[in-house]
Amino acid sequence: WEGWGDDPKWANNLKPEQWHYRLPFYAKVSEGKFEVRSDNQQVMDEEIKYASAAGLDYWAFCYGDGEFKEKKKIGIPLLLSSPYKDRINFSVILLGGNKQEWHGDVDQLISLFKEPTYQKVLGGRPLVYWFYLEKLPEAFGSEAAAHEAIKYLRAESVKARLQPPILWP
Repeated sequence: WEGWGDDPKWANNLKPEQWHYRLPFYAKVSEGKFEVRSDNQQVMDEEIKYASAAGLDYWAFCYGDGEFKEKKKIGIPLLLSSPYKDRINFSVILLGGNKQEWHGDVDQLISLFKEPTYQKVLGGRPLVYWFYLEKLPEAFGSEAAAHEAIKYLRAESVKARLQPPILWP
């Protein structure tokens, strides 16, 4: 759902007719027009119902940085505003990090961790997937600064009366 919006890059991969059998339920193909958009409440509500009926416990949303993060702010708000949001848990996938935005990102993450449907593991610890960990020293200025950024996330979680998150690379 979250990758199908105003950027047709991914949808164009499915444009050749040979791939139409893989189109999601919300795709529109008619009279030479091709559209695959999931960035709306109706699609999110249906996705939640399908995922829940299929037995999924939770799903994870990409949470990147810079322009990518702006594009990815669609899915989580749609999930949280859905009347079906209690049917599936969610977690985030961090994509690297950004030194300048880190304190604000941590505030947003803590807010998400407090959601009743945020996926918790190992005694109530918020589950966070983190891709591109090898790029953190460059993003934060040094290996020590990257370690401090991780410590800050954990400390702020505890300060908010939450368990420290489990970071899964």
